[in-house]
Amino acid sequence: MSAPEAPARMSAPETSARISAPETTARISAPETPAGARPVVLVTGLSGAGKASILRVLEDLNFETVDNPPLRVLQELVGDGDQPIAAGIDTRTRGFAAAEALATLAVLRARSDIAVT
Repeated sequence: MSAPEAPARMSAPETSARISAPETTARISAPETPAGARPVVLVTGLSGAGKASILRVLEDLNFETVDNPPLRVLQELVGDGDQPIAAGIDTRTRGFAAAEALATLAVLRARSDIAVT
């Protein structure tokens, strides 16, 4: 029995990729963003959850990807570029602090030139 296809929250008709595993198939598309805003995607999850696989798919969708950057440099990585960016964040990284992660996320979300998902 095959698993039903999960509805994709992120969708853009012009760019999409499919990932498959023996038990599941999912459709991943570039996220929708407000006009003029650069997509910034933060990928989180436990070890073995597929963060690296998702980052590879986003890279195929022309995202600049960074796996496990220190939180203190995340804002600098986003910078002022125009290419979409995705970062994989692992809570087990040395120096990770939930309060710092939430504060960084709030700062990034306050920017009107990017759309953080």
